[in-house]
Amino acid sequence: MRRAAIALSLLISFGSVAHAATYEILGCMFQEGKDMADLEAWLPKFKATADTSKSKAGGYKAVILTPQYGDAPNTPDFLWLGTWPDAAVMGSALKDYFEDGGGASVQKDFAAIATCKATSLWWGRTAYQAK
Repeated sequence: MRRAAIALSLLISFGSVAHAATYEILGCMFQEGKDMADLEAWLPKFKATADTSKSKAGGYKAVILTPQYGDAPNTPDFLWLGTWPDAAVMGSALKDYFEDGGGASVQKDFAAIATCKATSLWWGRTAYQAK
């Protein structure tokens, strides 16, 4: 799946809008017996691997969103929102993360904690920011 994301982001990058950020949204469910504490315990390994990849994660920022209220069926346990400055940076950062060798191992550990089946890639731009 990550190889497909890399290929897609490289293709998309050629048509990306100037100054538009790229967002990857993953809807994730915990594996049986796993919870947020397991995800929190995994995060330092993820951060260390991302920080040591050749691209230094390419300006990547990740946010974990947890549902607080809603009535949608099959609501994920959490959303992983990842953002890069643009699709070209996303492609090169993912390539570096996985080709350095560390990323595949870290993602295997993540898969033991959660599975993310709802995946989407978005472009966005800031419409307003408070001063």
